[in-house]
Amino acid sequence: MPRLSKLVHVLAAMVVLWGLAPALARAADPCRRAVVIYLDVSGSMYEQKYMSESPWSGGRQITLMENTVRFLENSLLAPGSLAVRPGDHLILRGFYGKVAPLGPALSAFNPEQDAARLGKDMDKRLDFNQNQKYDLGDAKPELHKFRFNNIFLEDQKVLATDFAGVLQDMMQIYRSTPLEPGTEQAFDKLIFIVLTDGGHENDKTQDLYKTRVQEAAALMKEKIAQGRVQVHLFGVVAATRGAFREMEKRQDVTPDFLEHLGARFTQLDMSYVKQEWFNAYLVGLAERIEMDEVGPARYQYPPLPAPGSPPPAAPAVGKIVVPLKLTNRACRPLELSEVQCLLLKLPDPGEGSPAAKEAKSTQDKRSYAMSKIVEGRYGKSNLLNEDLSYDLPLKPGRYQLELTAVSKGLGQAPKKVVDLTVGEPPQPPEEPVNILRILLVLVLLGGGAVFMVHHLRKPGGKGPGKA
Repeated sequence: MPRLSKLVHVLAAMVVLWGLAPALARAADPCRRAVVIYLDVSGSMYEQKYMSESPWSGGRQITLMENTVRFLENSLLAPGSLAVRPGDHLILRGFYGKVAPLGPALSAFNPEQDAARLGKDMDKRLDFNQNQKYDLGDAKPELHKFRFNNIFLEDQKVLATDFAGVLQDMMQIYRSTPLEPGTEQAFDKLIFIVLTDGGHENDKTQDLYKTRVQEAAALMKEKIAQGRVQVHLFGVVAATRGAFREMEKRQDVTPDFLEHLGARFTQLDMSYVKQEWFNAYLVGLAERIEMDEVGPARYQYPPLPAPGSPPPAAPAVGKIVVPLKLTNRACRPLELSEVQCLLLKLPDPGEGSPAAKEAKSTQDKRSYAMSKIVEGRYGKSNLLNEDLSYDLPLKPGRYQLELTAVSKGLGQAPKKVVDLTVGEPPQPPEEPVNILRILLVLVLLGGGAVFMVHHLRKPGGKGPGKA
């Protein structure tokens, strides 16, 4: 019995550890993200007039709805995507008259296992007339009898896209997503991705929509400002066609999302978009190492040679020195690969026409290799203080330095500009009066004079007046 009891305890401990493994994995990754994707499943997404071929249509013309579902399955959710990464918490929603799930929420997304399965889930939930097609009958009950009610419609007779529900859902998810560090359930970021081909069409809830936008902005503004909450809005079109390009100004949600939620917006053309394009788009928005403070810049002339020293083999060159303070605001450590330096000559004040006074001429362009690892904001320090310095002969005058930090794999951060004034070079000091040499010369001259006088006055010498 004791052996059996011990075995039971060991098995129980193993079960507990097995259950704790996902939590420990989450705790070990402070960069966990929650990603919420909202897919517009309104009638215009099923319209035949917005059909096009795409990288995954096999040469067929397919509706925007089918195109976008395949885009999600084969690009956004597929291995290698930067939109949804392995381990992310994923929530997939559809919206029309109301918001409803498109698939189960996944606490630790695995693209190899989950992408294709979620694609099948979306097929089941969006093909309401069960004819294995994405056609208008799936979105308009009057055209076909549904085998199932359209779960994305509050009222089966009201066919209008409603963003008030999307904003309400975003706020609910925000409230339930811990973004403060310190717990194993905490997330580094909450990312909302909205794919839509239209805007807010329900006139009855237009005022409610406007209220929800302002409520969402007030609720999330701090985390939006910190970059901890991000909103990406994509206007889905098919080549040159799409309801997004035909909607009324009053329906367009883009201005509100940009102004109140700090959203990034772009159109997404389903006739060509692939994972490579989408990844490049996200890399362009990614956090990278940036310059917080630059300068003051100074120019150091070379030291003057010591008096009497032999002339140098080559003329000495002055040096530009710029103190830099760099910050990595990303979650993970990043590598600073280089700082690009562009030196511009400014015109002297008061010279030439007004246009000439604004003109700048390039004097030098180079890259300064750094190869420094900068910790993320969860590391010991995400700051790097470095002096950029390099030799360059410059004439006196006014200059500007445009400096750009480059993070490996992520590219350039915004450039920083700093002024540089080069003064007149130092002049060698006049050689000091050598008192000893002067005294020596005077002594020699005096001695010579005494010798001459003595020599001329001795007997037999030829003095003045003697014949």
